Amino acid sequence: MAIKDFSLIKNYLMQFRHVEDVGIGFKEVDGVVTNELSIVVNVTEKVSPEHLPPVENIPAAIDGIPVDVVSYRLIVDEPVERVAVKDESRYSRMDPLVGGINIKNKKKNAGLGGTLGAFVTFSPTDKVYAITNWHVVKRPFWSAKNDPVVQPHKLDLDDGLIGYVRMLNEKLDIAFIELSGRAAATANKIYGIQGNIVGTTSPEVGMRVFKSGTRTGVTYGIITKVMSNYARVEPDPDVYGTADVEISSGGDSGSVWLYQAQEGELMAVLLHNLGEKNKLTGVEWASGIRMDVIQKVYAFRFL
Repeated sequence: MAIKDFSLIKNYLMQFRHVEDVGIGFKEVDGVVTNELSIVVNVTEKVSPEHLPPVENIPAAIDGIPVDVVSYRLIVDEPVERVAVKDESRYSRMDPLVGGINIKNKKKNAGLGGTLGAFVTFSPTDKVYAITNWHVVKRPFWSAKNDPVVQPHKLDLDDGLIGYVRMLNEKLDIAFIELSGRAAATANKIYGIQGNIVGTTSPEVGMRVFKSGTRTGVTYGIITKVMSNYARVEPDPDVYGTADVEISSGGDSGSVWLYQAQEGELMAVLLHNLGEKNKLTGVEWASGIRMDVIQKVYAFRFL
């Protein structure tokens, strides 16, 4: 879905105080996502219009398109509570390596670990890298660069080493792990999902996506908002109906939200890095960094 002259609208709205980002998405009413397309304005803090000078009030609509002012938390926190593991085999050693399985930085004081997302390479070398989130491998007060990563988390370096962290980007919440000693599947296989990753595609509002994470397994969502660097996903009603479901939980970070372009061919859309329930409505949501943005920065290609 597209909005005419969106770049001009975005530049105009970014001039308002406290505006962090502008995107496109389904409008929310009292925390519930509707089917109405809107211009999404993410602010540092929502303030009632009557408490702002008129010049600082963001318009309710532009060219007849509603404006949805939101305040989303973009900081990744260590998970406090995790749902039960759906598939314990994701925590077992797997050879060759595939996406959707458990990994961890083995250094002392590293985080709780997360999910191996997929495999990429960079021209002109033939070195293979696993991708995951920066916050999956980070260590407090220390750079995680060159830290050893194991699969699964319970193994020591002698039995579980898959490689070493080589590149990190906190803003895009991504880490690249150079494989060493253990090989990836010859194609980008994702545990529990048929097909291979063949490239990236830009997220679109209404796009149906799915991911394979260590904690919640294979889950299905629909993209409800697309911002500059990330997009928001909610449970796909065609799959779950009105059931109360978890499409992500602590441990799924680093998994890849995918779109099936055609049978057997998967496109990477988002690198999952965040999710929780809406405190007002109890509706589950997830968020991921746009893979097209990451690829533009690093110019990698999928294995």
